[in-house]
Parts: sequence; C-alpha cells; structure tokens
Amino acid sequence: MLCGVNYGQSIAFHTKPGLHQNSRMNSIQNIRCFAANILKAHALLRRSCSEQLYLVFNAIRSLSFLLCSAYYLKLNQIYTLNIKKMEFPHIGNNCSYKSCNKLDFLPMKCGACKDVFCSDHFAYSKHECPEPNTRDVQVPVCPLCGAIVPGRRGEPPDVAVGAHIDNQCTSDPARERRKKVFTNRCSFKGCKTKEMVPLVCGECALNFCLRHRHTADHLCEGKLAVKRKQAADAAMSRLKAAESRMPWNNTNITSPVSTFADVQGTMSEDEALAHALALSLADSPEGRRGEGRGAQPPRPLVRQRVGGEQSSRCSVS
Repeated sequence: MLCGVNYGQSIAFHTKPGLHQNSRMNSIQNIRCFAANILKAHALLRRSCSEQLYLVFNAIRSLSFLLCSAYYLKLNQIYTLNIKKMEFPHIGNNCSYKSCNKLDFLPMKCGACKDVFCSDHFAYSKHECPEPNTRDVQVPVCPLCGAIVPGRRGEPPDVAVGAHIDNQCTSDPARERRKKVFTNRCSFKGCKTKEMVPLVCGECALNFCLRHRHTADHLCEGKLAVKRKQAADAAMSRLKAAESRMPWNNTNITSPVSTFADVQGTMSEDEALAHALALSLADSPEGRRGEGRGAQPPRPLVRQRVGGEQSSRCSVS
C-alpha cells in the first residue's frame, strides 16, 4: 500500500508543469521500487495462499505493471514537453525558422508568408521568405543626383535607376554620357528620343527610335518622298547660291570723301572746275527740257586755253 501511495503522489506531482530532471529520476526510482515490491509479494503469496487468491493477485500484478508502463511514458512525454517549452508553456511561440526553433516571448508574424518568427529571423532575407515582393516595397535613390526613382512593383531597382540615368538624370556625368552615347535622334515629327544604336528604315532611309521604327508607326512615304525631299533641298541650295552672286548684293559702300584729292583725282584745279560746271548744267531744268524735246546729244567737251602765261592760264570746256 505504501508503494501505491507513492505511485499516486508521483503521478500527481509530475503532471505539473514545473518538472525538473531530479524529480524525473526520483519518479523512475519509485516505479522500480513499486515493481520490486509487487514481485516479492507475488512470491510470498504463491507459497502460502490458495490458487484462487493467487490468480487474483496475478491479475493485480499485471495491471500494476501496465500502470507503471503508462506512467513511465507519460513521464517522458511531460519531460520532453517541458524542455521544449521551458518553464513557461503558455507564453510565447517558437520561431518557425528551421534551424532556430527559439522560444520568443514577443514573436512577430511575417506579413507575406504568415509564419511566426523571433526577432533575429523576422526580416524577409533572414528567414528566406518565399513572397517578399508582395510586402517589401522599397524606392531606390539615384546615386548621381540623389533623386527618388519610383519603379514598378516586383521590378528590380537597378532597372528603374538605369532608365533614370539614361533619360532624366540631371547630373553632369549623366549628361555627358547621353551626349556621347545617345546621338541617334528620331526623325519622326515631334519625337526627341535618342537611341544608342541607329535604327534606319529600309523604305525611307531615315533614323527612328524604337517606338517609331516600323513603317506604320512613322507614316513612311517610301523612297520617292525621300528623293523629292533631296531634290527640293538641292534646288534651295542652288537658289541661295544664285542670289549671293547677284550684282546688287556685291555693291560696296564707300566711305565718305574727306579731301579734294579724293574728288579730283589726278585732274588739275582747272579741269576739276570745268567738270563740275558740266555736271551742274546737265542737272539743271533747261538741260532736262532739251533732252525731253529731242535735242541733240551734247558735243564732247573741248578744252580751250585762255591767254596769259602757261602758269596763269585756265582752260574752259
């Protein structure tokens, strides 16, 4: 009976959450003592008691061994559970990461895969989340100009940053790179896109961008339109060359005369005076009337000498 009381007390004690290794070892020793006492009682009863009482005690012995086995299994199960849960079985959760399984009192739930992780494996990259792009939204920054570069969901940030540097970046290195690399401008009216590689149309022989490279996209008119345009350009160039050779375009504006030597040239004073009188008569109203009435053209001027010495003579024309 004492062994039975110890057995019941052990069951009642070891079903509690606070189980330690020393208590487990004591319980195992109690089970062994209980089994040994049953075997001793069985040997004594076999010698002294009747056959019916012996059969009853044999059934009790078998039932006792079954209870000991069940208690031993329950003891191991409780001990394993308490090791896993430590001393707080109802607080916190274990980390869902395979190599961790750590008991965390403040677990965090992943918004993508819906699993519970500890503070060390909560990040998407730490627990190798299979769906990080559904929640992890990051906006990259241009390393040259510092501008925020938005991109599409699920697209790598390098693609958006590269497109920004090629087209919209305002930094000096990006501008110099665009000038050197992107020199093939689209010939479509209103399009200012420049490509790295020339895309020449086989019909009109003009360069276009990727958007207008097809004949239907840039309203291709064919080779005849190109020939007409080339002929028109050649005609305009010839017309400009002819206008530049016209005489009214070659008139030189002379500077105003400042000295008498520039007016009379190599003529003497008398010759210059006679020439001036002739010009004044030609510009007078009487001279114009005579020309209007059909008067004969004026006779050529004849130089006459008036008497006197050669140095004091004057010639009148």
